[in-house]
Amino acid sequence: MTPHPLAGWRVTLGLLLTLFAAISTAWAEPEPTARIAVLAYRPKLETQRRWQPLAVYLEQSVPGWRFEINALSLPELEEAIARRQVDFVFTNPGHYVLMTYRNGLSSPLATMVERADGRNLAAFGGVIFTQISRKDIATLADLKGKTLAAAAKNSLGGYQIQAHELAHLGITLPADADLIETGMPQDRVIEAVLSGRADVGFVRTGVIEDLAREGRLDPARLKILNRQKLADFPFVVSTHLYPEWPFAVMPSIDEELARRTAAALLAMPHDSAMTTSIGIHGFTVPSDYRSVETLLRELRVPPFDKMPSFTRQDVWTRYRLEIAGSLLAGGLITILAAFLIVANRRLSQARSIYRDVMAAQPTGVYRLNVSGRGRWPRLFWRARGGRRYRFEAINDRFCEILGVSREQLYTDAGLFRKRVHPEDLAEFSRHNREARENRTAFNWEGRLLHEGHSRWVHLESLPRRADNGDLVWTGVLYDISERKAVEAELQRLATTDSLTGLANRHHFLAQTSLEMARVKRFGDPAALLMLDLDHFKLVNDTYGHATGDTVLKAFAATLRGSLRQIDLAGRLGGEEFGVLLPGTSTESARQFAERLRENVAAMDVQGWGKTIPVKVSIGVARIAADDATPDNVLARADSALYRAKSLGRNRVEVAT
Repeated sequence: MTPHPLAGWRVTLGLLLTLFAAISTAWAEPEPTARIAVLAYRPKLETQRRWQPLAVYLEQSVPGWRFEINALSLPELEEAIARRQVDFVFTNPGHYVLMTYRNGLSSPLATMVERADGRNLAAFGGVIFTQISRKDIATLADLKGKTLAAAAKNSLGGYQIQAHELAHLGITLPADADLIETGMPQDRVIEAVLSGRADVGFVRTGVIEDLAREGRLDPARLKILNRQKLADFPFVVSTHLYPEWPFAVMPSIDEELARRTAAALLAMPHDSAMTTSIGIHGFTVPSDYRSVETLLRELRVPPFDKMPSFTRQDVWTRYRLEIAGSLLAGGLITILAAFLIVANRRLSQARSIYRDVMAAQPTGVYRLNVSGRGRWPRLFWRARGGRRYRFEAINDRFCEILGVSREQLYTDAGLFRKRVHPEDLAEFSRHNREARENRTAFNWEGRLLHEGHSRWVHLESLPRRADNGDLVWTGVLYDISERKAVEAELQRLATTDSLTGLANRHHFLAQTSLEMARVKRFGDPAALLMLDLDHFKLVNDTYGHATGDTVLKAFAATLRGSLRQIDLAGRLGGEEFGVLLPGTSTESARQFAERLRENVAAMDVQGWGKTIPVKVSIGVARIAADDATPDNVLARADSALYRAKSLGRNRVEVAT
């Protein structure tokens, strides 16, 4: 069959058209690429895989553009922004604020919403943790002086949020602790703590849960410090929460591309296969990042690490009213200061009149003006604290007894009253009030507090009217501490047994009489015990009287340690003792006696290189309302004691 004469031309033309189409396709301009820089706080490869579906979604939603995900560390991301090598920036809020001030990032296009345990999260925080075995670290206050691990100081979730939380407790980082910067990813922080290189670690919320879900960490090995109980937050957290990551745009990007990208982010379908693969709920309208800016300002970290410069004109413009008020107040204070200087000079001249005479006195001497006038208007003295009295003259001995300086007393005349012993204050106030109301002599004897001790004093004072009509009191102050000490020693010798330190027989019987009167009047129960050391004569005969005295002292100490504050023990003679138990029934007295007998038997008294056994027999008697004298009670108790002796000693018997 003969071929058509045009067939060859048709084949040739088809080949030419195909070749032209191929060349046209090859020469056609490729789709432009929009570069998205993502901060990698976890390993870069993991971050790249996580966010790659976002690039695919944006390519489908913004036709004509190709989107590229670049996972970068903090230093790499900052360098890429500075060189304008990226179009969109997806980073933590703190870094976003820094880049906004430093490189002019725009307001966020959208804010990320995390998806965790079926809940949508538009906020995150920081976690502070240590090893579960660290018993010395339980609260944030324990972090002072410890070694801390963080990915980097410029990481918001990995350092700055935690540092801000500690700053509110008075712990300033890094001054108050040693800091180890592990670098990204934050997994290294957990490794540093578990390996013992660091005591405490800082990470972003979610990192611990991510590692646990991947099977790379057992959360039970970590102790979370300052754990916050937030009902709708699924991650462990130690700090306040801050808005999630912003999706921002570089200032040089095409405005139309920015608008279309923002619309695509906000229109992202929630709970789709794509968002589920990324692990987020989607994006929402931009959050308010002022709380993050406040945190950075309070920590004084970039971009707020340098104080702004103020000129004098700036200060005057802003604070002119305050400055004017300060100058006026300063002028008034200067005038008042000059007035006080003159007043002090006049007061010094007045004091010199009495100084020479009073300095030679062996007792304390003073002159007190209770009218509050003198040379000064009464209103002036009220203005100085509302006092209506003041010292006009004081000698050195008065200050020495009181334990204060003359200047202190001139400044605060009420200082004398403040030094009165609390137990004597009521009596002092009564004497003072009666003397003031009746214009009679003031006589008082009591104690003053002086350098942690009390000092007995006697105060005498007489009132009179001065020439100007003021009521003044002139008085003397005696130190009677030595006299009181002698009286107390005499009282002690009259009432105390010199060997044992217990009440002597006379004092014991006197107190028993008082207790008997109380029983007769009020009908309260009371009991009396007679005690006698078993075979004490044998101790004296065998070991000597010095050892016998040692036994008596040890017994008295054991007896004293068994008593209540209201009880009284006395030595009635030789090895015989008595115990008065007010407000005690007969059964309670018997139980007390049994305990005392056991305590005495357990005493460890050493003599002649061996332990001396000590036993005691005890007779118990009730104090009855019809008892005429202490001898009646003692007789019954002594009878019970004799029965205890006759039944084998080292026992307690109760009088019938």
